[in-house]
Amino acid sequence: MCIICTKEYDLSCVHLNCSKCPNVTSIPDILVNLRILYCWNCPNLDTIPDTLVNLTMLQCQICPNLCSIPNTLVNLTILRCYGCSNLDYIPDTLVKLTKLSCYHCPNMGSIPATLVNLKILYCWNCQNMDSIPDTLVNITKLSCQQCPNMSSIPDTLVNLIHLHCNKCTMLTSIPNNKFTNLFCYGCPYLRQCDPDAYEDRINKYNNAAWIIQEKFWYPVWGKQRQIEEGLELIHTIKSN
Repeated sequence: MCIICTKEYDLSCVHLNCSKCPNVTSIPDILVNLRILYCWNCPNLDTIPDTLVNLTMLQCQICPNLCSIPNTLVNLTILRCYGCSNLDYIPDTLVKLTKLSCYHCPNMGSIPATLVNLKILYCWNCQNMDSIPDTLVNITKLSCQQCPNMSSIPDTLVNLIHLHCNKCTMLTSIPNNKFTNLFCYGCPYLRQCDPDAYEDRINKYNNAAWIIQEKFWYPVWGKQRQIEEGLELIHTIKSN
């Protein structure tokens, strides 16, 4: 049992962790001073109160019964949703978010265009997600791995320097940015891109690798061989 189940919490608390509790179904709505809330592996948690308006960080991990994030949590700057299989949207009122993580949220449809302060966005295994809003111009790091319906990354993301779009099988285009880290494997339709532009980018930015492979391949971060394999693959594409 967690601190919520035993009712041993302090009404003035600003930090609460109710992780690994199968009994908790909701967070008390009287904890209005909370700023940080961790809910990890709470299989029966289905509600986050809309009264927790002072929250700045919320982590909900493996909470399959959680269906929504209240639109009143307007002070959130960090939101992490892992394995929330029934969560299907992020409120468009959470405009202060700078970091958003949606891992293994198969019903998540889209990211609100209003989240213009986002700098880091993770969307892993979000099978229904098909686009990234072109308004998210402040994003510097985007990881949208295993999003099979994602077709393109907007050219307006001019501050994007880290891009991981592995196994986005419908992806056809990415921005023409000067990436520091670029990983795209299992994206067969990206073969239509101009390889010369990406070759120049890999040569100039030694930490980046352009990987287009239909087979599943794990890159090794920061290794010269990774760069060489990316270049070899581009030369192969150019010669075909």
